[in-house]
Amino acid sequence: MIPLGRKILLFFSLFVAILGSVLACHGETLSQLFEKARITLPQRPLEAHGFVLPDVNGNQLSLEDLRGKIVFLNIWAIWCAPCREEMPSIEKLHQRFQGRDFTILAVSVDMADTEFVKAFVDHHKYTFTILHDPRGDIMKWFRVRLIPVTYLIDKSGMIIGKAIGFRDWSQESMVRLFEELLKKSEK
Repeated sequence: MIPLGRKILLFFSLFVAILGSVLACHGETLSQLFEKARITLPQRPLEAHGFVLPDVNGNQLSLEDLRGKIVFLNIWAIWCAPCREEMPSIEKLHQRFQGRDFTILAVSVDMADTEFVKAFVDHHKYTFTILHDPRGDIMKWFRVRLIPVTYLIDKSGMIIGKAIGFRDWSQESMVRLFEELLKKSEK
């Protein structure tokens, strides 16, 4: 049997630990948020390779046209199970930040025709921008070896982060990261 004074001390210690973790999560630095999201920062400033690619509706989109916005650039394929698995969380992220200076581009590197990719997108009701690059040029431009891979590009066109592999982009820690990026860029 634990004495009452010891129970109170244990309860108080637990309360302080929980309170500290709650306060810490809201006072995280940007680098801590990147680390928590398992997004690596470039070792040196690196400008994103410019490109022009068609979306699944045939409209041409240029990365250069998105200067002034934070760009979430995801490279994926329908045949890639982890790619398909993270798409719903990308949609949630898109819904959360729609209308702000934040754009999601998902570039399909499927060798299939665009109609095949469009049918997949329509079936799942994804509303973020899906581009199609059947030749896989974007993989050469960004030196991609594995997919899914996501690049975060700041308003000036510089790569500020890279995530290789599946992520649940709708997690609260991810949302906090993008909120902080937007806050920082809106200053």
